[in-house]
Amino acid sequence: MFNPKPPSKQSGGYVETEGQNKLIHEMLQSFTVADFCLVGPRGCGKSILVNKMAEMMGKETEMIVLYQDMTSRDLIQQRTTLDNGDTVWRYSPLIQAALEGKIAILDGIHRIHPSTLSVLHRLVHDRELQLHDGKRLLSQERYQQMKNQFNISDEQLSNNGILKIHPEFRIIAIGEPPSLQTGVNWMSPEVLSLFIFHEAKALSKQEEMHIITSQYGVISKPLHRIIDLAHLLRLNQDPALRNLAGHLSTRQLLRIASRMQKYSSDDLYDTIQATFMMKFLPSLTREALETTVQNLGITSNDQSLLEEPLEYGTVNGILTIGATKAPVFKTVNATKVPNILFYDVPQHLRLMERLLQDFQLGQHLLLVGNQGVGKNKIVDRFLELLNRPREYIQLHRDTTVQTLTVQPTVKDGLLIHEDSPLVRAIKYGHVLVIDEADKAPTHNANLYTSATYYCFTFVAIS
Repeated sequence: MFNPKPPSKQSGGYVETEGQNKLIHEMLQSFTVADFCLVGPRGCGKSILVNKMAEMMGKETEMIVLYQDMTSRDLIQQRTTLDNGDTVWRYSPLIQAALEGKIAILDGIHRIHPSTLSVLHRLVHDRELQLHDGKRLLSQERYQQMKNQFNISDEQLSNNGILKIHPEFRIIAIGEPPSLQTGVNWMSPEVLSLFIFHEAKALSKQEEMHIITSQYGVISKPLHRIIDLAHLLRLNQDPALRNLAGHLSTRQLLRIASRMQKYSSDDLYDTIQATFMMKFLPSLTREALETTVQNLGITSNDQSLLEEPLEYGTVNGILTIGATKAPVFKTVNATKVPNILFYDVPQHLRLMERLLQDFQLGQHLLLVGNQGVGKNKIVDRFLELLNRPREYIQLHRDTTVQTLTVQPTVKDGLLIHEDSPLVRAIKYGHVLVIDEADKAPTHNANLYTSATYYCFTFVAIS
């Protein structure tokens, strides 16, 4: 039924370790018989493991990012409007995966409300589902039984609203362990009965060093200290410090390693300060973290405050800010490139150099600062120097996932739904500037998790 491909040494960012290979083999065993759920801390590589397993099986995947306000109707079918004004039901990615035999990856099952998950019980246990438009999905056995019993064709069954679930369809859920602080345990008896559960443990120090070495070469002394700090925080007895360990997950360590490989002149203390946003931590937590950092021999370099102003300019299509260079983008959408009045401030130029470095590495950016310090000005000037067209969206407390993707508007007396700035940025490869990112409910930011798979960059301002 399934024909797994032999595992490759490295695919899509996956580096083999003994523990991960063992977990993939266990997942493969579960995959052949039932749906399963992979639970592990944030940034430990759950999505990479699932995608690697799907690649070995030669299967296509359908990524479905779950969010707190998602309803059962969103999970099954959505109501949409045609150009002539008719409203119709449209299959969700989950139903499409069931009909086409893909792997439906439910990313973030710990976020969704338990009442929404209840709609999956019949689909998981019986491979049957009643859709909102009256159609029914049946397992291959029930479908064939009905076909033989009434001696009717596939076309007749389809016309009567009976659809067959592909026999190779599987559901893989991805979630994080229940939090002891919130006191909310999403792993209720009802959820536990849905899946076979597998645990993706945080990688050991040796495994993380092996992955970093495989991708970015020999580990430098500064990076070695950051790895030591990460594992010191994970095993710390102080709950405040242990909660900060997520800032140095395996995913974040790989980002830091990527940056240090290309920009080895970075100050180690500045890197840690930017990673933890130490200036914005509560005073007691910040003091405890600074003490831990100093015990590892990492101290602040006061000489950075005395640096001379950076020089910048564009020569032959190459933008240079300080010691960092990048090609200027060629675009036909010149009207979307910012053009502002900007005064060169040394501190802002140094910040723009760091933004340019991370931008060159393909990272999405978050700019955090107090009100009125010029965050929007810096971003606009940065994009102006790069000649990058932008899309702009401002969030607020009533922002929902729907308003982030579709914008209703009236034209010539007709209500039409246009693409939001987020969708336009994905379609045309523009830079998306998200202003007031801290104003919207945090669970809505999960939408950007799926958006990061596309070839565009977003800059959030908070």
